[in-house]
Amino acid sequence: MPGFYNTYILFTDRFGFVDLDFIQAVVERGQCEKVVVFSKIPPHKNLSKKLESAVYLDIRQSETPKKAAKQFRKDLDEDGTGKTSVVFPLEVIADRSLFHDVC
Repeated sequence: MPGFYNTYILFTDRFGFVDLDFIQAVVERGQCEKVVVFSKIPPHKNLSKKLESAVYLDIRQSETPKKAAKQFRKDLDEDGTGKTSVVFPLEVIADRSLFHDVC
């Protein structure tokens, strides 16, 4: 699990309720201040309602989430604030292994 960074920049094909729970736990443990997620598919409308209360989370839609996440980090690093950021797949934070079980 990654250490403390001001901003976690994550990328994925789709974002769901389980992902939100894992991200919320990471923020509550104090591992980061803000999370930006780049997703190919927008969140479901029911999830969008729950996301309104998650001020620490920003979800952005992109056709190429990984590329967009890397570009966002580059732009963030160049702004000169001195805040730290890291980019990795959402699966590093959210354990989705249950959903890959074929049984």
